[in-house]
Amino acid sequence: MRLRGWVAAGIGALLAGAMGWLTVWFLFVLRQQGDPLATTRFTGGPVLGAMILVVFLFFLAFGLAMVRAGIFQLRTGGRDMRMWAWIPPAIGVVFGFWVCAEAAEMVRGW
Repeated sequence: MRLRGWVAAGIGALLAGAMGWLTVWFLFVLRQQGDPLATTRFTGGPVLGAMILVVFLFFLAFGLAMVRAGIFQLRTGGRDMRMWAWIPPAIGVVFGFWVCAEAAEMVRGW
């Protein structure tokens, strides 16, 4: 059980670090959107940019939760099932945001 804690903490740290870096890079790309000298451009609309950021931040939070679960497993040797109770509602929120964004795009005719 403790080996699983090391694996969960390691994979969670890798996921959280990668998603954190990707989020910062994407924010940098969004900030350069109007710059004619920019080498990287985002051609999506503001709703798509917000949706991408929400998904990135969700995976960042999931990685941090994995780190916390791994540390808990290392300390106690068992799983903390209460911590995973937030995952289904969070997926529902992300899906609901996606549905609202798609509906807004259909109404606006983008």
